Amino acid sequence: MVDKFNIVKNCRLGIFIWILTASTVFSEEEQILHIAQQLSEIQAYNEAITEYKRYLFFNSDSLSIDVKLTIADHYLHLKKYQEAKNTLVPILSENRNDTVGDMIRIKIAVISIAQGLLSDAEMELIRVSSFSRSNQIRNEANSILFIAFVFDSRWDKAQAVLKNNPDFVNGYNLKKIDSILNICRHKSQKMPVIAQWLSTFLPGLGQLYSRDYLNAANALAISLITGYMTINSLYNGYYQEAILTDITLFWRYYNGNRVKAYNISKTLLDNEDLAYQKKITDILKNSEENHKTSFTTILDSSE
Repeated sequence: MVDKFNIVKNCRLGIFIWILTASTVFSEEEQILHIAQQLSEIQAYNEAITEYKRYLFFNSDSLSIDVKLTIADHYLHLKKYQEAKNTLVPILSENRNDTVGDMIRIKIAVISIAQGLLSDAEMELIRVSSFSRSNQIRNEANSILFIAFVFDSRWDKAQAVLKNNPDFVNGYNLKKIDSILNICRHKSQKMPVIAQWLSTFLPGLGQLYSRDYLNAANALAISLITGYMTINSLYNGYYQEAILTDITLFWRYYNGNRVKAYNISKTLLDNEDLAYQKKITDILKNSEENHKTSFTTILDSSE
């Protein structure tokens, strides 16, 4: 009888110790999560990531996905894009066809845009905008797809997305953005080729077309000097010198002038595109409809 009493007593004591230990562990997990959240609030992202990872090490409950998404967001704020992707891809393999999977694809697309991998982002966003069951998620995917096209200077596609999904900006801002896109669409993308051909006919003319007057004068002067040297050598019978030196020198500067005309015009075109991209993103940042979503995150990461 005494033995039975001792067995029951020991069992109760063991259960009490197990409950006490379990409750202590649980409270420690909650404390870690609370510290991580406080660090996130003060934007101490590196420290917050460390605490969130500690939480995941001790725990794998329904909060785990939210914690991993938060870690990815922190990496994105720190511009550690590959680390953010590495955090998201394993979650995507577990949540391929639901709302969580669509949200993760959007985040991966945002990271791809920040990395300059615009075609990768486009594939993910088109998939979400075409097949997601959530209207809200489809709208967010389309808004980021619009940004991807703007960053890639694909003005026609950007305008098409905007016209089909105008809800992410108000009417006034919509008109301003549409006006900028119209300018961009009708802007000649053949400027570098035109500049190169102009400099083929007359050295410096392509630079003049690109409004680079100093390089235009320089290209014309060098071509005239080397051309004169070649003709002078031929006129005086210095054929070997003309062929080996003067013609080679003239040809080198002539071709260099054509290449430079193309590059100057291309740089001018790229700078104009960057200026228009900035105008559009500034309008979107100031739009009242934009809350703290992946849409505004990608605008912030573009700075």
